[in-house]
Amino acid sequence: MMRSDEALHVLSEVESVRARTRRALDSSGFPLLVFGVLTLGSVPVGMTALSLGAGFYPQIGFYWAVGATIGVVLIAVHYAWRERSSGIGDRATRAAAFTATAFAILLGALTLGLVGDGATRGFGPQLAISGGYLLFALLERRLVVATVAIVLAVIAVASWLVVGGLKAYVLSALVYAAALIWAGLVLYRER
Repeated sequence: MMRSDEALHVLSEVESVRARTRRALDSSGFPLLVFGVLTLGSVPVGMTALSLGAGFYPQIGFYWAVGATIGVVLIAVHYAWRERSSGIGDRATRAAAFTATAFAILLGALTLGLVGDGATRGFGPQLAISGGYLLFALLERRLVVATVAIVLAVIAVASWLVVGGLKAYVLSALVYAAALIWAGLVLYRER
């Protein structure tokens, strides 16, 4: 029969292994870095389109259609590779959940950006991205990701309501990019 102190030690060891396994599978920093870099890249693309007289929204819409699709594919491949290489986790279910979330972000951002008008067209895609990151936060159980998503949603709406127009896009895109890249780097360092 096992003594209570032995049982507590075994439970402690099991919890320690569980925590190490979760850290080994944690890839929540990768999507943040991918979309942070894509967001940062959208600023010069939009500004160049404007300077060439091509129009901001069509060019930025095309950029996000192509860039976000590539980003989603990179994220899906990354999660599948991480789980396959580690040999732990429910590969199909976990990778599918992250891929579905990434595609929901893409679909929401494109729909709001193309169908919306005025401020909705401006901050709608950023709200879709923030909502998607809240889902990533739930899937990864990461408070830092949830906090970043909420703060970014507030910044997106505030910048469009206070500043408006192209300046609001540039301001919120730079803040988004900085916050996503920062959070991604923080999460990578924690692994």
